[in-house]
Amino acid sequence: MIRKRQLEQATAHLAEAITYKTISTHQSTTWDFAPFDGFIEFLPRTYPLCHSALEHTRINGYGLVLHMKGMNRDALPLLFLAHYDVVPVEAQSMEAWRYPPFSGTVADGYIWGRGAYDDKSMVIALYETLEGILEKGQQPERDVYVAIGFDEELGGHLGAPRIARFFKDQNLRFECILDEGGMCLEGFFPECHNPIAFVGVGEKGHINLKMTLRCPGGHAAVPPKQTAVNGLAKVLARLAEHPMPPRIAPPIGDLLQTIAPFYKMGKAQLFSRPELAAPLIHRAFSKNPFTSAMVRTTVVPTILECGQTVGALPNAASVIFNCRTLPGDTSEDIIGYLQEFSGEYTLEFEVLLEQLATPLSDYSSKTFDYLATCIEMDFPDTVVVPYLTLGGTDARHYQDLSDAIFRFVPVLTNPAERAGIHGIDERLSITSLGQAIDFLTDFIIDFGTID
Repeated sequence: MIRKRQLEQATAHLAEAITYKTISTHQSTTWDFAPFDGFIEFLPRTYPLCHSALEHTRINGYGLVLHMKGMNRDALPLLFLAHYDVVPVEAQSMEAWRYPPFSGTVADGYIWGRGAYDDKSMVIALYETLEGILEKGQQPERDVYVAIGFDEELGGHLGAPRIARFFKDQNLRFECILDEGGMCLEGFFPECHNPIAFVGVGEKGHINLKMTLRCPGGHAAVPPKQTAVNGLAKVLARLAEHPMPPRIAPPIGDLLQTIAPFYKMGKAQLFSRPELAAPLIHRAFSKNPFTSAMVRTTVVPTILECGQTVGALPNAASVIFNCRTLPGDTSEDIIGYLQEFSGEYTLEFEVLLEQLATPLSDYSSKTFDYLATCIEMDFPDTVVVPYLTLGGTDARHYQDLSDAIFRFVPVLTNPAERAGIHGIDERLSITSLGQAIDFLTDFIIDFGTID
C-alpha cells in the first residue's frame, strides 16, 4: 500500500499537472501548444528516475512512449494508455466551479480541476507507479510500455495512430492493453449494494452526422407558416420523444447475468435470462441516461447552424448529431431512422465521421480473469462486469496490437464525482489516486502470478 508521504507527493504532482492548460481543440489556429510544452518539461523534473532509467520516445512532437524492461524478454509486454489533453471549460460555467478549473486546488479530500479525473490522473498514477518500482529496485516480469496521447479528446488521430505505427514498426504485440473507459462505481444499481467495476471490453461506434432542412427564406417581418428553423425544431422534438429502439448487445447480457445474484428474486430472475426478459429490461434501463446508453444507439444534437442576420429568414437550418452506436449499427441505420421523423420535410444528410464499434476482447480469457482478480483484491466486495465503453478512447487505435484490450480506470467513484467528468467541478479524491497507484503497481509486478 502506498505510504502517506508518497501519496502526499502524488497529490501535489497531480495538482501541478492540472495547472497546465493542455486544452485540445478542433480549431488548430487556437491550439496553444505552450502548456503542452510545459507539461512535457514538468514530467522529467518531477520523475527523475523514470527520465534517467527508462527509454523515452517522442512521437509526432507531443506523444510520449516509455519503456521499462522486464526480466523475461520472451514474454509479451504490457501496454498502458493515458492522455494529458483535456476538454475546454465553457466561459459561462466558470463561476459555477467551486475552485478555478485550472488551479489544481487540493481541498476537502479532493484534487480539483479539469483533467483531475480525465485523464491526467492516469498519467500521474502511471508515472508514480513506475517511479516507485524504480525506487524499490524492483523489476517486472514482463516489459512495460506506457503510451501517452495528446489529442484523445479529439479522437486521438494525431497521437495514438502514430504511436501504434511506432509499435508495429518494431513488430511489437502486447499481452494486454489497459486504457481508460471503465471504472468502479458505488451506488449505481439501486438494489445492488456492492460497488460495480465496469470493465470495457470494447467501445461503441462514433458517428458525427449533419442533417439539413431547407425552406424558402425571406424577410423576418413577414414570416411564412413554415421556416427552416421551426421545421428543424419539429423534427428534433419528434426525435427527442422517440430515441432509437433498445436492444441487448454483447456484452450487456453477460453484465446482467453477473449482477443477477445480487438482486432480490424478481429482478434476479429478470437479469439471469436477459434474452427472455428484454422488454422489461429495456423499460428499466431507459429510466437512467447511463443504462439507457448501454442498450441503444444514441443520437444527440450538439451543434445547430442557421441564420446570418437577425432580420432575415435562413434558407436552411442544420444540426450535427453526435451518435454512439451499438455493434452492428451504421450511419445508414441512423439516417433511415431519422427519415421516419421527417414528416412533411425533405432532409439532407452528410456523414462527417464514421467509426464503427470495436471488436470485443475475450472476457472469458485468463488475462481478463487476472484483471478481475486484481480488481477484487484492491477493491473488496466489488462485482466485476464486462461492458461496452460508451465514449471513445485511444484504445481503438491499438486494435491490431493485442487480443486483450480492456478499458478500466482503477478508482472507486460515485455518481456525483462521475458527473464532473467533462463537466463542472471535475475532481478526484486523494484516496482514489492512492488506489490507482496501488492497483497499477500490483498489476505490473504480479502479472500472471495470481490464479
